[in-house]
Amino acid sequence: MDLLAALPPGARVALIRLRSLGDSLLTTPALAALKRWRGDLRLGFVVESEWAPVLEGNPDIDTIIPLPASLTGRWRGVAALRRFDAELAINLHGGSTATLLTLASGARWRVGFAGQPYARLHRVAVPPTPPPPGRPRWHTVEHVASLFHHIGLPPASLGPLRIFPSAESRAAILRRLAACGVRPPFAYINATPRSPDMQWPAEYYREALSWLGREHGFAAVFARASRSPGVEERLVAALPPGRAALLVGTDVRDLIALEAESTLVLGSDGGPIHIAAALAKPVVVLFGPSDAVVWRPWQTPCRVLQASLGAGLDSIAVPQVTNAITALLAAARRESASTSCH
Repeated sequence: MDLLAALPPGARVALIRLRSLGDSLLTTPALAALKRWRGDLRLGFVVESEWAPVLEGNPDIDTIIPLPASLTGRWRGVAALRRFDAELAINLHGGSTATLLTLASGARWRVGFAGQPYARLHRVAVPPTPPPPGRPRWHTVEHVASLFHHIGLPPASLGPLRIFPSAESRAAILRRLAACGVRPPFAYINATPRSPDMQWPAEYYREALSWLGREHGFAAVFARASRSPGVEERLVAALPPGRAALLVGTDVRDLIALEAESTLVLGSDGGPIHIAAALAKPVVVLFGPSDAVVWRPWQTPCRVLQASLGAGLDSIAVPQVTNAITALLAAARRESASTSCH
């Protein structure tokens, strides 16, 4: 189907991808490919307000349409979507709210994946594209791009995730770290995942981070939006002064800036890992029940460590993590030396 090619010059395309931080970022390679092919299209991105900062400054997105959590905020988001006046609306989420928003957009063409709830309400339901022989599943980036290919985007190489931290936020983060006695190089640690079955034990972190400080001179930095106590306080207390910091009350912009200033990222699979990938940071990521083929860091130096089948993350031993960090840092040094010689 050549729907994208048939859109008139300057047509508006609404993309609905409500949650979450990582899911929003994982759409950006497909959007970049679309804009390279048809730079005249005006792309509007509907996203929950909490995650909108991951899209700020992205030149491929012409309009960010935030969707606040409150009922009145939702109505404001719908009104903004209607004003965007899209010719085409693409449901990249699939839930009931996203489908209602796709309908509410007023777009002539409504597209979503077949098999999603309420897919019959779309004018075009895109069947899943099977991966090539030898590939068990698509990565999420490739899965999203397959929808665009189905409606007319020519085959194209997919680049990295795209994110654009502000200079002001980066400077503010460095001031906060300096006030804690921490300066680069440091590793950002994603120690509190979204669910308990994705948690690496605190004592394992303590051992690995102590080694990271001794062997490589890296401090460990944690961030948390909530002010409720967590595992991070115990880890900071267990590490030498100047070798650890916890930034409490951070928002998404702070997190992006913090990871932009880091040298290494370590922790459980989740949104912060995808931020690191978008920033081309070396990443050691710990996977529990999530599918690493589908969710692994995209196009960044990484080492993926998967928990044993049917076991928790405590099945990933500390030496596995320290060996992965050593290999990543050695590769980064070789790359730096090779670049400096040209």
